[in-house]
Amino acid sequence: MLAHTLAAFVGGVLMLGSLAPAQAQGTSGNPPRSSWYLSGNIGVSWASQLDQEGWNREGTCYPTDACFDIDPIPSISGYRWRYAVGASIGRRTEFALGRDFDRVRLELAFTRRNHGLDQAFRGISFYDGAPIGARSGGTVVSNPEASIDDLRVWALAGQVFYDFPAAPGRPVPYLGIGLGPAFVTVRGVRFSTRYEDTAGNDTAYDPPLSFYDSRQDEDLSDTVLAAHLHAGMDFELNERMQTGARLTYSMLGAVEAAGVYETHPWHAQDPGLLNHNMFTRAGGWSLGLTLRVGLGD
Repeated sequence: MLAHTLAAFVGGVLMLGSLAPAQAQGTSGNPPRSSWYLSGNIGVSWASQLDQEGWNREGTCYPTDACFDIDPIPSISGYRWRYAVGASIGRRTEFALGRDFDRVRLELAFTRRNHGLDQAFRGISFYDGAPIGARSGGTVVSNPEASIDDLRVWALAGQVFYDFPAAPGRPVPYLGIGLGPAFVTVRGVRFSTRYEDTAGNDTAYDPPLSFYDSRQDEDLSDTVLAAHLHAGMDFELNERMQTGARLTYSMLGAVEAAGVYETHPWHAQDPGLLNHNMFTRAGGWSLGLTLRVGLGD
């Protein structure tokens, strides 16, 4: 879906870009515009619920799992886990340098937005998708804790806008599209487990239960392709300044990153064990106030 949308965006950019010289000739009674400008946009943004999927390739059988009572313990190829990640209302800012050609405007824009995140556990399985059975009659618990701080996106985009005709003194509606790279960071990705026996009978484990404890605390980053759709309306303050409001929908590619564990039982076999996480549906809507200042020809 994203690939098809981006293809349509590129086609739109090329089509509107090709119109710029023609529009600069002036096709109405109004004198054509052709000048540089700076613009800014500040507002709020709403992100959809993100899907988080992760996996690693460790072979540990944990004392809470059914495999712990099998002799010999079966081979394990790794684990997969899933979370639903909710996003709070965030902030979005944008700064751009642009040039208008009568009704067509071309921009190079830099945007930043951020959202607080909240995880909800959805499930875990073995790497091949097989369910993990609980240890029958077991008294060991794992006390898992997981959280994420926030999502931060820095994006650079080439943008094209088309200003629709409007009567003098009336607001000017416009549509726009944008495409470019986005540097995405999911900050404060934390996970920890602490194993203990709730029976309170001092059962001896070899290795001890603390051997199975694990911990991760880091930021995960990736650079992805981002596409933007804009719709807005500008009001002319004077010959060089316009202000207005803009609604934007942004789409981001899947964010994929590998992380490391601070402590992990599999470090005895592989000190460099990685976990892999993928976050999808990281796009969203934003609504902001804009200001555009002309710089002259």
